[in-house]
Amino acid sequence: MASVVASSGKIESIFFSMFHLTEGPKIVLQVPEEIITKETFLSHLHKYVIPKKQLYRRVIRLHSQGHMIIGYPILVEGEQFERNEIRFNCCFVLNSHSDGNNYENVVRKVNLYLEHETFHGFLLNEKNKENITKLLTTVFNDLNKYGRCNYIGKANSSTLHLQIDAVTDEKVVVNNYDVPVFRCSSSPSLLQSCLLAHADLVAKKIIPLINGEWSVTRIGHEADISVDIVKDCIKKLVYHGALLLVPLFQYSNTYVVTPKIHELYNDASFQERCIRHSSITNKRATFNDIFIFYTSMGPTSRLKDACLRLNPRSKNIDEKKLIQFGLVEGLVRRLQKYPLKLVDDQNMEDKRSDAMEECMNGSNSYDEICGRFNLAFQELDERVENNPDVVVYWK
Repeated sequence: MASVVASSGKIESIFFSMFHLTEGPKIVLQVPEEIITKETFLSHLHKYVIPKKQLYRRVIRLHSQGHMIIGYPILVEGEQFERNEIRFNCCFVLNSHSDGNNYENVVRKVNLYLEHETFHGFLLNEKNKENITKLLTTVFNDLNKYGRCNYIGKANSSTLHLQIDAVTDEKVVVNNYDVPVFRCSSSPSLLQSCLLAHADLVAKKIIPLINGEWSVTRIGHEADISVDIVKDCIKKLVYHGALLLVPLFQYSNTYVVTPKIHELYNDASFQERCIRHSSITNKRATFNDIFIFYTSMGPTSRLKDACLRLNPRSKNIDEKKLIQFGLVEGLVRRLQKYPLKLVDDQNMEDKRSDAMEECMNGSNSYDEICGRFNLAFQELDERVENNPDVVVYWK
């Protein structure tokens, strides 16, 4: 988690500001003090930190004197407040070159927590300044040191869980048709438990649905969460090494072994892990049968052909688990089909291709085309076979 803090930039200060009935906007508390001075605040920051009503419940970001200030102003209305309302904003101060995107959710959660506490008199009592100072100090120290914070309120009355969003590598691409699997094939349940212990609410709905069989789209549907949000969550987990993306399991897929198969043949502990993962529940396969099955797959046959020929279930082998283990450990890889439409230049104007055929340019796989147009593999196969201008190559 320290790498997350380093890449996001450390918090320089956290300050709590309110609209005072006689003094106007002011900084009530700051940890550590004087990073944002009273003069700086009153000269040009106050009208943005405690803004007009249209800007409440929105993330605000300011740049001033080498600092980036991120806030989430709150307006709470009620008869228990003087003038029937209270306005405040707990802001984080970072270096102006930091990636503030990673702190936006944290800032939002802190302010929403304070809003919840406001209804219990948390901000109305002068004696509660001590509690607010404790909150700001705990959040400041823990987020800078660990990248996360678990704050327990007075008398265990409330809790606040915070975690800095991970900085993800833009090279990590998650597609709708990808299937996420836990990278730790030897103990996926243990890895899942560890992830859930530190997950936010969205991740806690997504992680239990990662079973090595469901695609990103299916997980989003089952969790009733937008696919884009699911992809963002999985992207972070892939970047940090918890998940691996594999192709959707289908008996029509074609797999080939990699040079790493030699490691499996020579490593007894590797073999034992493979047996435990790939055997039918409450039964045990032999390594000899597993190795024969792996090496029987090749570019000229589908997985279905290997299953019909060797009948893995009769040998206590779960072919789905075996393929998943092979993909995660790098023992096998899937050969992808890429359709390419050949167009005669003389007849180009007469052959107007539809949107799908435009994707048949040799760079889009069957997975990508089926995912984009919501097609089954068999449907796309039939379309390709019935079009004499389309050829298929494998890689």
